[in-house]
Amino acid sequence: MSNTIQINGTGGIIEGNLGTANVNVNLDSVLEFDGVNDKITVSDHSSLDIVGDITLSAWVKITMGESDFKTIISKSPALNNALTPWQLRIDDSDKVEFVTGDGSNTNRQSSTNAIKEGWNHIAVTVDENGATSVCKYFINGVLDRTISSGWVDYSGYTNNDDLLVGVLGTGYFHDGYLADVRIYNAVVSDADVAILASRINGDPSLTTAGTTNLQGWWKLNNNSVTDSSPNSNNGTASGPTERFDQFHVDVYDNSTTTDGTFTVTQGKVEGKALSAADFDGSTDYFSQTDSAFNYTNNFTLAAWIRPDSVSTQLVVLSRGGTDNASSQYTFGINSQQIRLTKEGVDNLDSGTNVLVADKWNHIAVTISSTDGVTFYHNGVNVGTNANTTNCNASSGGFYVGRRWNGDYDFDGEIKEIKIFDTVKSADQVASLYSNTYPQTPEHYFKFDEGSGNANNLGTSGIGVLSEVGSCGRVNGTLDLDGTLTIAANGTLSMPRGDLRMSKTGVYPTFDINCTNVATQFIHNNGRFQTDAAGDFQLTANGAAFYKIITNCSSSGNLELQESMTIEKEVVNGSGDPIQLTGGQTYTFGTATQSADINEVLRASNGSGTVTVQGASSLYPVNISQYDDMARELNLNLANVNVTTAVNFNRDKTVTLTGDCEFDAVTVSSGDTLDLNGQRAEVSGILTIADGGTMNTTNGGLLVCGSNLIASGAIEDIDGTPLNVIVSSGTGHRYNLGQSGGGGPWCENLLVNGNVTHNTGNIGNASSAHAPKNIIVGNGTFTQSGGTTTMLDITVATGGTFTPSQTDTTVTCEGDFTTSGGLLGASCLSFTSDKLGNSGQQDYAQVDDHADLDFASSRNALTLECWFKVDHNDTVDYLFDRRDGQDVFYLHVDPSNVLKGRIYTNGTTSELTGTTVVNDQKWHHCALVYDGDTGKHSLYVDGKLDVQETGSGGIYASASNIQFGARFQFNDAHFLDGEMDEIRMFAAAKTAAQIRADMFKAEGTALTHFNSLADASTDGLIGRWSCNEGTGSSLVSTGNTDVNAVIKDYNSGSPQTLTAGAWAGAGTFNISSSPTLIMSSDGAAINLYANTTDIHNLTINGNTTVNAIHPSGTNAFKLFGGLTVDTNKTLTFTGQIGLYNSGETFTFNTPATNVVNVGSFGIKESGTFDIPEVTMAKLFLDTSGGTVNATGNHTFTTELETQSGGVYKSNGYNVIAKLIDNAAGTLNIEKNSSLIFSDVSGAGFSSSAGTLNCKGAAAASFDGTDDKMEDTSNPLPGSGPFTFTMFFRTSKTGIRQGLVDFTESSARGMLDVMDNDKLLLYLGSSNYRYWDAITSYLDGEWHHMSLYVPGYAQADIASITVHIDGNLINPSGTLSSGVAQQPVMADLKLGCGYSGNNAWDGDLADARIFEKALTADNLTTLRSVNPSKANATNYSDANNDIGATHWWKLNESNFPTDNAADSVGSIALSVTGAVSNRITITSSAGGNPSNYWNFHDHSMAQTVHYTTLEKFHRYESGSGAIEYDNNTMQTSVSGYYNWTIEGSATINSFTNNTINVTGNYGFQCNQTHTAFDNITVTSSGDYSVISTGGRLEFSNSNFSIDNVNLSTSSSHVISSAHNDTENLYEICAGSGGLTYSAISNKPDIPNGVLRQRTGLFLFNSDNKEFNTLNVFSGATIRVADNKDMYLTVFDNDGTWDQSTSGYTTGEIHVGDFTPFDSGDIIDETDFVDTGFHDTTHYLEMDL
Repeated sequence: MSNTIQINGTGGIIEGNLGTANVNVNLDSVLEFDGVNDKITVSDHSSLDIVGDITLSAWVKITMGESDFKTIISKSPALNNALTPWQLRIDDSDKVEFVTGDGSNTNRQSSTNAIKEGWNHIAVTVDENGATSVCKYFINGVLDRTISSGWVDYSGYTNNDDLLVGVLGTGYFHDGYLADVRIYNAVVSDADVAILASRINGDPSLTTAGTTNLQGWWKLNNNSVTDSSPNSNNGTASGPTERFDQFHVDVYDNSTTTDGTFTVTQGKVEGKALSAADFDGSTDYFSQTDSAFNYTNNFTLAAWIRPDSVSTQLVVLSRGGTDNASSQYTFGINSQQIRLTKEGVDNLDSGTNVLVADKWNHIAVTISSTDGVTFYHNGVNVGTNANTTNCNASSGGFYVGRRWNGDYDFDGEIKEIKIFDTVKSADQVASLYSNTYPQTPEHYFKFDEGSGNANNLGTSGIGVLSEVGSCGRVNGTLDLDGTLTIAANGTLSMPRGDLRMSKTGVYPTFDINCTNVATQFIHNNGRFQTDAAGDFQLTANGAAFYKIITNCSSSGNLELQESMTIEKEVVNGSGDPIQLTGGQTYTFGTATQSADINEVLRASNGSGTVTVQGASSLYPVNISQYDDMARELNLNLANVNVTTAVNFNRDKTVTLTGDCEFDAVTVSSGDTLDLNGQRAEVSGILTIADGGTMNTTNGGLLVCGSNLIASGAIEDIDGTPLNVIVSSGTGHRYNLGQSGGGGPWCENLLVNGNVTHNTGNIGNASSAHAPKNIIVGNGTFTQSGGTTTMLDITVATGGTFTPSQTDTTVTCEGDFTTSGGLLGASCLSFTSDKLGNSGQQDYAQVDDHADLDFASSRNALTLECWFKVDHNDTVDYLFDRRDGQDVFYLHVDPSNVLKGRIYTNGTTSELTGTTVVNDQKWHHCALVYDGDTGKHSLYVDGKLDVQETGSGGIYASASNIQFGARFQFNDAHFLDGEMDEIRMFAAAKTAAQIRADMFKAEGTALTHFNSLADASTDGLIGRWSCNEGTGSSLVSTGNTDVNAVIKDYNSGSPQTLTAGAWAGAGTFNISSSPTLIMSSDGAAINLYANTTDIHNLTINGNTTVNAIHPSGTNAFKLFGGLTVDTNKTLTFTGQIGLYNSGETFTFNTPATNVVNVGSFGIKESGTFDIPEVTMAKLFLDTSGGTVNATGNHTFTTELETQSGGVYKSNGYNVIAKLIDNAAGTLNIEKNSSLIFSDVSGAGFSSSAGTLNCKGAAAASFDGTDDKMEDTSNPLPGSGPFTFTMFFRTSKTGIRQGLVDFTESSARGMLDVMDNDKLLLYLGSSNYRYWDAITSYLDGEWHHMSLYVPGYAQADIASITVHIDGNLINPSGTLSSGVAQQPVMADLKLGCGYSGNNAWDGDLADARIFEKALTADNLTTLRSVNPSKANATNYSDANNDIGATHWWKLNESNFPTDNAADSVGSIALSVTGAVSNRITITSSAGGNPSNYWNFHDHSMAQTVHYTTLEKFHRYESGSGAIEYDNNTMQTSVSGYYNWTIEGSATINSFTNNTINVTGNYGFQCNQTHTAFDNITVTSSGDYSVISTGGRLEFSNSNFSIDNVNLSTSSSHVISSAHNDTENLYEICAGSGGLTYSAISNKPDIPNGVLRQRTGLFLFNSDNKEFNTLNVFSGATIRVADNKDMYLTVFDNDGTWDQSTSGYTTGEIHVGDFTPFDSGDIIDETDFVDTGFHDTTHYLEMDL
């Protein structure tokens, strides 16, 4: 039967082979007092009312230097020294103080010396004799002081109060440890005090005093406070804590082993005592120069040594200078004896050979001035020497392992060197060997550090011994072959070497059951090893191991039964997986070091979830093998870096409870990976297989370095989606739309490299499960297959988004942003001189403000931003505030990492990151200081990158803050790159808080610290979201007191950078012609002006566009088409540039929409079809584009056309406030109305383009289903016939029917084909083609003639077509069918066969002739085109050529009106087609409040069949004008209402009606002689005004009485005035109108010539008129030798015959050949005209 070795008391050692003995360590405990209210009360007893001699004894351990009183024992009910007869305490200088009192008076005296660090025995003895009592003070058994006067006499004072331990009444509470408190009512001798000081709780019988006078003895080794004296004065503890780790058993020998059980019941087993320094006997030693080692006498030296040889002299330690005289002592061995050398005095040996080589020997020597020198080996006195001579005083160094002069280097191992400044007794030296109780030396070197310098653990406070050479460390092994148990109150300090357990046959176990495992199991960087043949069970109870190594057999398993920490590594020699237990947590590594796990860990024991975690996110555990870790149980992972591929394939759930990194991950069917709000980084492929699930519970951050393939489900369980960063690489494949949850699984997807999404969808058909935001921060994100549907899409500067090449739809349910910012509309973009950008030194500055110092009042600060550095290997500053008082800085270092610091009035140092950040990718950084914990941290991309511990508070400062520059503005330190979403907090943000808000853009509240900081509340100081994109201001959201200003350093002269320093655009690649669909109300499109391209844009939700640009421009490019859904609004204050990329631009916006766009700009040639729409402005620039309206258009601001731009109304109404036809062409055509808004300033602005109002005596067809038809037959039975017609269209490349002669059995039609060729069918297989007539499809009128000679088959080849008189060449003929007469079963105009292929344009003047026409006939028929034609002015108006049917198509009210047959009887019914009439008017129903303007322009104008009404005034401008068949009418007053300016070119002005009510009617400022059929009605002062020109009217109607001639050369002449035949009205100017100058000279013998005003100079000869009226005030002159013949001369004016050149001219009145009775002379006129003068006569034949 195995025996049990019990180790009790206050310490001991274990060494050697213990065989099969069981070991039980069960050491004493002590009580710890908290210094606040802990105490022990012992009820009063007569044995304690000591009034005579007394001895007080106790063991104490305190924290030195706390400057407060610590009571040990007293007898007082109050904090009053006088009320206790005696009292023992530690004073505020750490000295022993004894106090006496008599109830009123008191005296207190202290020891000479203070106690020492660690455990101290103190005692006071009092030989009571009143004031002359003799009081002795002892410290650690040594008499320190004797006092024999001044005491208060307590002999007569008995207070009958309770005895108190640890307190004086109610104060001076003890702060520290107490043990072994004793009271004697006698004076204990000095020798007995030394015995009491030799061990804690020593047996009283060892003293001469014994227990006779022992009144109380409280060991205090538990809370029961039992009195071990004979008096049973038991006490009651109130508060003190029982501590079990103050005493220890040391393992001293590497050979220590036992096969029995090893139990640590109570106390500590110190395996680290096995450690030692290993000296090579040559170069290895330690040294120290401090004078604290200067001892001359009365001191003790001790050490454990293991010499390799005992055949020579070896030095353990030495104190010396340069020679013997300056040296002090040397301690070591001389062969097998112990030697002390008093340098310069003598070499003293022990005299006995006791030392053993290669074995541990404890050696000690005491040097006494009275007893000489005593030598001890293993605690036993082995020799003395009577030499009491002092050692030399020395100022030299202290050495371990060699003599002061370099001799006698130690070869072997040394540990546990102790130096005491007192002479230790034999018993105390024995305890130094046996470790039976603690003794604190002045100097103490354990050499258990593991490597490097040796720490001085003594009370001297002297620092380390410096290592010289390379002293090795021997750490030793404790070998236990049985079961190891650490009980609740036990402590095991492992060897620095190995703790080995090796047992076969049954489970060897290691069971750690201690209460506080963090302090009761100490691994000391030692290894735990097991060599069990089978399985090994480790019950760790949360213990921390450094290394665990098993050398089990091939079938053995290492079973980790309970939670534990493994700081370095775990190795399983069997190769089998290490078994983990459910419900337990396994932590690897430390807060400063990662662990490397190269074994397979497997969650397989018990039930519940296994947690595997690294100790910190900064130092994760590195796991190189992952083979079914979650095989049997669910698994939690935290702070884990798995460097191999991971396959979750056991139908289990793996939940991340901390940050993790993986090489590659596969989530197989049935398995779940829950990211759980953590940061997960996968450098390889992340595969969510079909049936597998990835949950995004609590959000989190996923960083992908390669493919994300999700054919399974990605579920957002709780409405907190995660953020994803695609970190790098090419060839990625992301199936980003899979989700089985209720919302988007991804809040933000940041693409930070070249990424290709090869298969699957980005977003499901409904984006409820799509990534909420996709952010292309850098590189190119290419969608090469599938569809794209998501909420927000952001393409930052440097990023490119390329949609799918096959399914070109991108659906955005949130905002679409390409304006440069990473998280918002824009970001800062700085350019630096250091890249050769001369003069570029941009930065932003926040001027000092009190709010910037909030952090200093709370000692917490966070600085964060997104940034991108555009180059390598330079210094690029992000933040700096160091001008004056240093506060903080953060920059990118040439080593490509971040460096930064937050300064405090304590200690912080520069943080140097580990993550490469100047890789031209976007990164997030956060620099944090937490004054409460001292943590000074740097985070990169949401991950803790580096951390150190500092102290103190953050400095306040009056300095400014720079973004993008160093405070000293060094040229090389300006940032060359971008910054976005800059924030400053008076708070210390955690990693989770940083990640929660790092993607929050402006306008989105932060989850943490969103409110502004104030004097007492942590919060936001400044948030610079950098979204302005223009200007020099950088606004801080919510706190504009700290706004920043963008500046240019300008070589030392900082100045505000007016245009700012803003990012350029991201790229939206539209090479695949994608359609961007904005599908939700309230969304925004944020673009970089003038550089962002969108192909097709569909607005299915109310959307606002914001164009950002540093220069303030506001435009973007749109290719392909725009569609706005019903009742939806597109809002944009700038210009959308429209491009068609060679295709037809489509514009689809129902009339119910509001398109609040500042302007649309036509930016490319080609045709842009724009349907019914309301927009602010349409701008056609110089690119030559054509807008073709396919619906009504409303322009709330302006329609502007530049050179090359063409706007076609195409029969739809145009509503506009302003038209600036600057240099383009404005075609108002078919039956369109141009309607100006009833607002101030409406009308035409300073236009210089071309205005075409293309009305006509014609019908307009819409190209869809319009037609005219009748079932009668107009054709001759056998031919021939000729069909003529005017046509006008601008459509090419489509099939359009002109006329169809069709019945069901025969085909006869004339079409323009889709190749622009003409085709005529006569029968189903008889047809003829003609060459393409593309040149005639130009939007102008052309006359076509079709001649069909007959219906025989042979006639097909003789059919001819002329256009504008030009014969069109045939290009193909087929006559294989049966010739058939085209039967007019259903005559149709404007469409093809069966009503298909409708005409898109205008048709007019269709005629059928039953004959061939001559060339002259064709010339006549086309002489008046439909724009000029009117009721009185048609080609062949009298039908002289002989049409059998004539449809003029000039009705004014199609489709209500039928198309009449002017010469036949076949009227055509009208479907859809409209009269080709134009209206330009105001939107007002009656008289407008604001009439539209038509002045201050220079447009060329061709206006036909147009009604212009409600205008303010008309001025023609300087362009060429052609006005025919129009009506101009307005009721505005006070203006020249219709004016042709002098600079205009009048090409035509006929058949117009002007009806105005203003001051003036019609004004012309130049000569025009072809005003025909003009009607002017004016209620104002004048009907017609001439301002310097000659106006000649014919067939016109206006009030000749209201003509105004504003200059002497102004004239108005009206022929057939007011439709009166042979009436010629002349209003001549005062400067004279010469007859010969009149273009349409009055030559009307039967007519009436009326001269209304001015001077008429008749210079033609022999002109005859019926009547000449010269009105009052008018003057006529007849040129010399010219004769005028009149029937009636009615002269109320003047016939001037006196002016030179006009004196001999004659006016002849009457029948001059000869005069007959029918001639009449108007006597009155004759008389009044003054013909009585004698020089002239009137010849009359009576």
